[in-house]
Amino acid sequence: MINTIKELSFFDTFKHVSTYFSGTVLVHALGLITLPIFTAFLTTEEYGIINVFTSITMLCVVMLSCNVISSVQRYYFEENNDISSFVSTILGFTQLTFLLGATIIYIYRVSFADWINLPVDTIPWMLLTIYATIFLTIYNQIKIAQKASVHFVRMQVAWQYGKFGLAITAILLVASSHLDQSMYMAKIGADAIITIIASLFALYLIKSFLCVPKDILKHLKYAFVYAIPLLPFVLSSYILTAFDQWYINTSIGNAEAGLYSFAYKIGFIYMGFSTALLNGAAPSYYEMMNQGELSKVTDQLKSMVRLLSLAGCFLILFSMDLGRILSSSEQFETAFDIIPVLVLAYLFYGVATFYNRAIYYNKQNIYLTVIIVFVSVVNIVLNIKYIPIYGYKAAAYTTLISYFLMAILSVIVVKTRIKMGNQPVLFAIRYISVLVGLILIDYYFVRTIGLTSIFQGIIKIILFLVFGVVLFRNKISIILNIRHDKS
Repeated sequence: MINTIKELSFFDTFKHVSTYFSGTVLVHALGLITLPIFTAFLTTEEYGIINVFTSITMLCVVMLSCNVISSVQRYYFEENNDISSFVSTILGFTQLTFLLGATIIYIYRVSFADWINLPVDTIPWMLLTIYATIFLTIYNQIKIAQKASVHFVRMQVAWQYGKFGLAITAILLVASSHLDQSMYMAKIGADAIITIIASLFALYLIKSFLCVPKDILKHLKYAFVYAIPLLPFVLSSYILTAFDQWYINTSIGNAEAGLYSFAYKIGFIYMGFSTALLNGAAPSYYEMMNQGELSKVTDQLKSMVRLLSLAGCFLILFSMDLGRILSSSEQFETAFDIIPVLVLAYLFYGVATFYNRAIYYNKQNIYLTVIIVFVSVVNIVLNIKYIPIYGYKAAAYTTLISYFLMAILSVIVVKTRIKMGNQPVLFAIRYISVLVGLILIDYYFVRTIGLTSIFQGIIKIILFLVFGVVLFRNKISIILNIRHDKS
């Protein structure tokens, strides 16, 4: 059977995907396991401050680097022999842009902190984290392009576990010694220190890509042509994922932002899975597209959507159970019911990113910008209108609407503007429709009529297995037929 599975067209991609996702599981499992620890030591207000800090930091990484770091992976696939010069050019350019942007932020740090509703003493740590993250991002871009999934995962796991180790040590030190220091600052400072150490090690690992750059103008032109049209897209993507947390934090309060962030973190592991699928499939996707093997691209897309849908089914069915396990404080339980909504939202996000690969490949990035800017505007309007009325939970539903709209627009652009006819749509609609049907069955039998926890678990397992058979019945039939023929 093992040899039969290895012969399937998606096996090589899945091998890298499994490596990326193993890292995702290790990283997000750490995040989930530590939720009871951090929720025990941190108030909802402090938890909200930390998560808003993280979201704003990632947004500023893009802004202060002008997004040129995103061009490294794409240039690597051009198969030119001057990738070292290109990487060195990008590193040098980002030093200049960061220095300029960081100087402005630091000078006006009081106003900046007031605008994002964070304590002003977090701003220096934010700038240090941004600077280090730029180097880590370039390292990640290179390793993904090289199919060095093991190296990528090792760095991610070491970085995240290092942050946790130092953070929990700092928090325990503050708690036990009664230092005049906030718990959230212990976490933020520890994260920044480990990020700096990881970035220095990452630079050491890619030292072979560092040299005195040549053809600087040529490389900057390539980076600008590729990355600048994507800048509104990337910024809007971060705004789409972070605006709700920021708006909840500024309009309602840190406590509500903490509750929403708790549900968001559980759902976020699903976004990590879709990212793992993208990273694992990227090298083989570009190879197949370069060689014109469009049928293989179609098969890869179908396999990715099946895997994404199956993972989504599991998290939706068991998300509230995970929430109960992972929260050590009853004050977080009110956020449990929006976890399935966020997971379903990220399913549409994943589908959209899978189709968007065709836009990236054809370098028609302006379409991505138009899509994400439009969707972000819709999301902002919906959040501003409904969060003050219905509270932080409204953000989950506005996120679902936004990503659903993003998926629809991405499919339309790929089919009509990019004219990639080999990107099927009906199969994805069919799988998602079945999943929604299972969610409704789960809601009625498990959450409405009040079955015991044992029967609830049995029904959820049955629904999950049924969906798995629906998704992979053809693959299962192939494997069974081959085994039958051999016997």
